[in-house]
This record gives sequence, C-alpha cells and structure tokens, in this order.
Amino acid sequence: MDFIDEQAQKEVLGENILTDRQLIIDYDRRRNGNREALRALKNTTDTKSWVSLGDMFIRLPNTSATTMVKEVDNERLVQEVEEVRERILRNTQKLEEMEGSETQHHKEGTFLKSFDLKPITAAELYNIDSSRD
Repeated sequence: MDFIDEQAQKEVLGENILTDRQLIIDYDRRRNGNREALRALKNTTDTKSWVSLGDMFIRLPNTSATTMVKEVDNERLVQEVEEVRERILRNTQKLEEMEGSETQHHKEGTFLKSFDLKPITAAELYNIDSSRD
C-alpha cells in the first residue's frame, strides 16, 4: 500500500468517526424529544393525541401513543446508539493501528493508549497560577 492510499484510508476512517459522533448527538436529541413527548402525554387531560409517524400525523389514544414511543422508538434508538458507539470504537482502533500507536489491554477489551487520559486533580486545579500568562 502506498502512502497516498494509506492517507486516504485514514481520512475515510476519521470522517466515519466524526459522522458517527454526530449521529449519536442526533439520536440523543430524538431521545430527549421522546422524553418530552412522554411527559406531555402523561400530563394531558385529553384521551387522544396527535402523533407524527414519518410524514403524516395520526390521532391515537394516549395509551397507544405512549406504548409506541416507549417500546418502539426509544428501544430502537438505544440499540442504534450502542451499535454506533461500537462502530466508533472499532474505527478508532483501526485508525490507531494504522498510525502505529501502542495499545493497552484491559479485562473488557483493548483500549488505546493515546486515549488513556487522566482527569486533573483538585490540588492541581487550585495550584494553577493564572498570572503566568
């Protein structure tokens, strides 16, 4: 494999990772919208509500609408988010392998050494001198 092909593969993997991260954000927004819808259905005094199904609106009993949002849409979103997270992990590992980074092994799988970040401690945070800028 020549240099240009390898760089092209790295770019494709990087784009896939960024696209998948945005997809997770979109799925989270939809889940939040579902939570808002469930809350509105719970607090309404009407027996039927309008529900958006693709390109059309249908008036359904609140119990049916609640079941549909909970079981169908939320479960599917949770499953898709997990699949996308696994895909991000695989693509990140492939990208790290192509770049020759070291990996470390953990009981739950292989984790990339470059992502082994440590949080700042409280002592380090309070000892930061902002006057040195």
